[in-house]
Amino acid sequence: MLDKTEEWPENSYTEKIPKPAGKVLWSMVDHDNDICGITIQGLSKGSIDSYMDELQNAGFQKIRKMEKPLIGEGYVSLGTLFSDGTRTLSLSYAEPVLMITISTTGTYPADNSFLHSSHITNIYQHSHATCDETDGIGIVTELYVSDRDKVQPKFSEFHGVAVVTLEDRQAYLYFGGKPEQARSVGCLLKTGIFGQSGEKGTVTVSGIAYSENAVGNCGSFAVTYGITIP
Repeated sequence: MLDKTEEWPENSYTEKIPKPAGKVLWSMVDHDNDICGITIQGLSKGSIDSYMDELQNAGFQKIRKMEKPLIGEGYVSLGTLFSDGTRTLSLSYAEPVLMITISTTGTYPADNSFLHSSHITNIYQHSHATCDETDGIGIVTELYVSDRDKVQPKFSEFHGVAVVTLEDRQAYLYFGGKPEQARSVGCLLKTGIFGQSGEKGTVTVSGIAYSENAVGNCGSFAVTYGITIP
């Protein structure tokens, strides 16, 4: 069962976890999988660095960090994994959006040996917008692991929200699915938003993906980009 809201959740998952600045776009608690996810917008790269310091001061150990420049976009996608011994906390950041996933079911070896084991640690997200006269703006999103990686994911579930803003129009679209040990997952969302040529807007896609061979059993994803109606 999923509980969804647009506020910072106060529960056992977020206990003693500092609340970052910014506006909560979406949060959810997955009672079946013991996972909590929160999407926050309006955060700069500097504020994320400060927030990670706050997490470490609160007793969370940084396990893994990956920064990847997004070609042609001019910003960096940041993924970081923390643990306090009982909870695994995954951060995914693409300015100005932060996705936080908190899991109480996943564990990791104290010596970080999972980095060279059968666990996947890097999952990539692709997203782009489409536009046509019949359906308006559509959003395509996909999660996958590079073919060059020896270990491929076994995706079992994913949930998220896409927020599309075009001038004075906005759409919130929740999405999800339960594939059976898939190597990649994704979907096409129809927003119902139509625009005139030259109008500009933004797309934010964030959420949680589950894989039985992922560190912490799950991870967060987030991306934001601009769109222009052709």
